[in-house]
Amino acid sequence: MRFLTDKADTKEYWFEFRKKNRKATEFKHWGTEKQKEDLWRDWCARTKMSREKREAELLSWMRTLKGSQEDIQDKVRMDVRYWVLGDEKDDIVRDALRGGS
Repeated sequence: MRFLTDKADTKEYWFEFRKKNRKATEFKHWGTEKQKEDLWRDWCARTKMSREKREAELLSWMRTLKGSQEDIQDKVRMDVRYWVLGDEKDDIVRDALRGGS
């Protein structure tokens, strides 16, 4: 997911992104072409949302997760909703986990 955050641009099309990054090792491990495209499109759509809406969506999704704090953190770090938040994403998740306990 960090690869998307570093390399993707919401102003380019999928085929341009794929063409530029098809040889990157991080890109090869995403799964099938359809899964890669779906993940990229989801990332672009969420990036265009307002920051408040992205944060609210992540927090509401986190409330539905079950398990220990470490399990929840692992699940969150594998989700697009976490990566589109920007630099303060770790603080937001940490505060949400503290508040929910």
